[in-house]
Amino acid sequence: IVSVKDASVDVVFRGRGIDYFSESCDDLVTERALELLEADRHEFILAYHQAYDDILHEIGPYAPEALRAAGGHVSAFLEMAAGARESWSSRAGLVVFAPDHGAHADNDTGRGAHGFDIPEDMELMHFFGILA
Repeated sequence: IVSVKDASVDVVFRGRGIDYFSESCDDLVTERALELLEADRHEFILAYHQAYDDILHEIGPYAPEALRAAGGHVSAFLEMAAGARESWSSRAGLVVFAPDHGAHADNDTGRGAHGFDIPEDMELMHFFGILA
């Protein structure tokens, strides 16, 4: 697991027999994931980025800054997918873009929130590609 330090994914899976790489920011998560892909010592790599979640809580899920952060997550995914395609070219594999939750604007605060049983928080699109 490669994650921003103290993000939920960095914490929730602790104590299991897997490798953890905690980084200070999304860019370093991407960099570390690319290094791990190139080293080719792991069969599974989970890279978790945090910027969109941080910004949606500060100023809202649809603010320009939040949308830029979401775009940054997509760009990082494309970079890591290309790295997987290159590093794992000798075997089949799978790349997945799987957000862990959606978000909605809180009417009382104007900021973003999540964790409710509502479509905005629960109905997500996931994308995958096969490396063959």
